[in-house]
Amino acid sequence: MGFVRTRQNQRLKNAFPGRAGRILTWSRRSGCSTRESSSNHPSTPGSEELSYCPNFPAPAWSPRFEKANSYQSIWGVRGGLQFAIPPGRFDKGGPRGLIRLGYPVLTNGGYALINFIAVEPVVQGRKGFSELERSGLDGVPGKRLWTEDSGSSGTNLAGGTLLTPAPGVEQLDLTVRVEKFDNGAHVRLHLSQRSDAPDELQLSVFAEPDSAPMDYCILTATMGNMVRARQLWLREQTVSSLALYPNYRDTNFVPHTVYALERLSRTGDGSAIVAMTTDEENPAAIVPFPGRPFWHYGASA
Repeated sequence: MGFVRTRQNQRLKNAFPGRAGRILTWSRRSGCSTRESSSNHPSTPGSEELSYCPNFPAPAWSPRFEKANSYQSIWGVRGGLQFAIPPGRFDKGGPRGLIRLGYPVLTNGGYALINFIAVEPVVQGRKGFSELERSGLDGVPGKRLWTEDSGSSGTNLAGGTLLTPAPGVEQLDLTVRVEKFDNGAHVRLHLSQRSDAPDELQLSVFAEPDSAPMDYCILTATMGNMVRARQLWLREQTVSSLALYPNYRDTNFVPHTVYALERLSRTGDGSAIVAMTTDEENPAAIVPFPGRPFWHYGASA
């Protein structure tokens, strides 16, 4: 059904130049114990929580790959953009049903959560919400996300597939399964990242054979306010959210403003780019709720 490519804003990219490093991956292999979650369906895909595996080896299929963390479902380029599915995370919590994006923006070079990606398929005008809908497996808000190796039972985290698209370049491909939505949509995601593009993650959406026919499927980055995103860079102009919604004072999502595809910038291969940046010189200095940690960017760039 097409793809979308995410890219960190230029201020972050300039803060970490030349980081075309090694891709990291984590996978649960034999010899690592697990503990079941509170789910009433512990054998169902995505229902396992992962415990610490102190001697977890690097995946045998690539000496250049290393685990990001012995107890977290996290993948990505060392020193670049990384992504996670629950229970993997870059923070202390957050909703389920979301892909988490992390980037080394903290003053000590540590990773922080910088965005979520939600899946929102539309069937006959009815939108599904991976973050908000209750799981049919355990009744908890948030659809289940999981990965699986070829031929597995569907209950294991997969390391992914390593490709060599060019000499000296590694590409990690990973399939993420998504629980069926209440509107009948059933999709899977294909995530791809290259070691020579450490700040980019490409996501493709595919309908499963048993899916209801979809009008389209939205992949939405839901945390623009965390990174203080205020400017949208179109092909011929820059649009400010402050100009689009000058009188908005509520805490909900604002009404959509839609731009035609031809107004977006393109890469050399024809891919569309949705580029957003802050309008502040030092977004980390802005504390939206003094005395409380909510929506504080807190990054070094």
